[in-house]
Amino acid sequence: MPITFAPKPAIRQNLAARSADAEVNGLIKGTSDHQGYAAGSMVLSNLVDDGDVMMLVADGGNSKEFLRVDASIASVVLGFGMTTTTIRSAGNVLFGGVNNLFNTDGLVVDNILFKWGTSFDFASVLNTAGLSADEELTNVIEGTSVHQGTAANSLILGGITNDSDILMLVSDGGDSKEFLLVDADVAALFLGHGMATVTIKTASGQLTLSPAGYVDLASQLKLLITDTDGTVEGQLWYDASEDKLKFKTAAGVETITSA
Repeated sequence: MPITFAPKPAIRQNLAARSADAEVNGLIKGTSDHQGYAAGSMVLSNLVDDGDVMMLVADGGNSKEFLRVDASIASVVLGFGMTTTTIRSAGNVLFGGVNNLFNTDGLVVDNILFKWGTSFDFASVLNTAGLSADEELTNVIEGTSVHQGTAANSLILGGITNDSDILMLVSDGGDSKEFLLVDADVAALFLGHGMATVTIKTASGQLTLSPAGYVDLASQLKLLITDTDGTVEGQLWYDASEDKLKFKTAAGVETITSA
């Protein structure tokens, strides 16, 4: 027995089972899109074209929305008038009805693709399968890529929009300061732009420049040479005023010349 509200919304309960997308006279019309339901189900249906469904509660005498279905744009809004919105499940929370997004511990599960931006500018994924060097990954790594291989269970962040950059900053005394910039347009990595110092350390104490290349030192920039206890034993720098490469030790300053 349907409960009908003027002019067309209806609620019907104790229904016979219906398969997905099946129509029911006076309740589900046209070329419908639904999952189907078991026998004994209750169905709420708004039969007015582009008519919404809104549900509210009273809080201190004020009505507050907790659910709205906007028919004109086929959108569900949850928790609009609420202070917090919590989704709980005894099992996993489904994402898109296909993949589990969160497990029971609230952790994002493997291989979920997060798309960033309305025009899908970036993507991130915890990829359980390892990738070989230069291997593409659908919707994350595109075109003729250039990258090193990754092990299984690696986190990957990929830029999709051409020439979009990655900028990372920290706040220092209320001022944002850059510590890393990847400039896609010129394929350049900048490290430490807003930092007072940049220190690169490795467990082995070795730093490899690969493939073969060079280090471009600005005028008067010095390389400090230390021993194993960290004591500075020498300095190497280019003196632009004399157009000379110089090396300094406790014995004094030496000018490096070609043989």
